[in-house]
Amino acid sequence: HDETMNYLYMAEDIVKFAEKQGLEKFTILGHSMGAKIGMTLSSMFPDLVDGVISVDAAPLDYNRMPAYVSEPREIASILPTLEFKGKTRYEFIEMLMNEDYTLDFSTWMSMNLKYNKDNRAEDWIINVDAISNNMDNIFDYVHVGQFEGPFLGLVAANSNRFAAQDFASVFPNITEENIVSVP
Repeated sequence: HDETMNYLYMAEDIVKFAEKQGLEKFTILGHSMGAKIGMTLSSMFPDLVDGVISVDAAPLDYNRMPAYVSEPREIASILPTLEFKGKTRYEFIEMLMNEDYTLDFSTWMSMNLKYNKDNRAEDWIINVDAISNNMDNIFDYVHVGQFEGPFLGLVAANSNRFAAQDFASVFPNITEENIVSVP
């Protein structure tokens, strides 16, 4: 639970992990933040990466998209203030839904809590302070190089957020065929 959250730092963490595992080369698959980490890693250390699969993320600075980042910023700001200790998973979900959060979101958040043997919430599994304090870094993307190896971008069919040109700064060989819409 490090206080530093930026893609350069997290990419270096993965490289350290790969070295400890004896991995000389690997394919990286990531969703959302994990995809941005994978894109950063592949462009920083192209000799270590066989290929990249990005799910619902592009190497873009989302800070420039206020409509996209406003709700996550709001959520990140309230996380440290939530009164969850001693609540069951269902009580926590009900509490969030009473604040007008969806059932899907509330259930997802409940999975980020550590529960004791009595099924009462004790603490966050995630570092909520680091997330809240690093939102600019989380939504940003710092271009550090290019990766000319294989790339596949999976995009949810109902989002239609990304096209090949959104990835071209990191993946110069990309075509529209590298972006697949998934139902």
